[in-house]
This record gives sequence, C-alpha cells and structure tokens, in this order.
Amino acid sequence: MASTDVVLEVRCPGSVYQTLRAEGFDKETLSQEAREGLAMRLYGEHRLSLGKAAELAGLPIIGLMDLLRSLQMPIVEYGDEEYRQDLQTIA
Repeated sequence: MASTDVVLEVRCPGSVYQTLRAEGFDKETLSQEAREGLAMRLYGEHRLSLGKAAELAGLPIIGLMDLLRSLQMPIVEYGDEEYRQDLQTIA
C-alpha cells in the first residue's frame, strides 16, 4: 500500500462472512472483489475514467477491460481528456 493510499472499511455481518468463508472466500479475496465491484460501478456511472477505475481495482487497464467483458459490461469509448488521464495513470 502506497503512503498516499486511503484505507476504507467495509463491515460485514459475521453470519454473512461465515457463509462466504464456507464458499472459499477469505478477507483478502473479498476486499479485492469489493474494490473491483466499486471500480466497475463507478466506471459504468462515468464517475471514473477507465484508467482511474483500473487503479482503484488494483488491475492494469487491460485487466479491468477483461473483467468488464467477462461480465458483459460495455467498455464505453471515451474522449481525449479521459485518454490523457489514462495515459498519465499508465505512466
């Protein structure tokens, strides 16, 4: 975790967590899936560029694109400003 990262907490009822544990989920996997889900939602709502959503998800842009495709979510074309932001994120 970078020193400028912000830690966000998600509380999960114990009974729900136990059900998820029984399904093979651990805290790290659930945390990653929560980040990916939030990133996809915010990207889908046009609140984050593809690059920023990938950064939030902890994935390379192509990884997020693959995830969006696997869930049959559209990868929307974006404009010059978003493209510049994504290039900055990559750099």
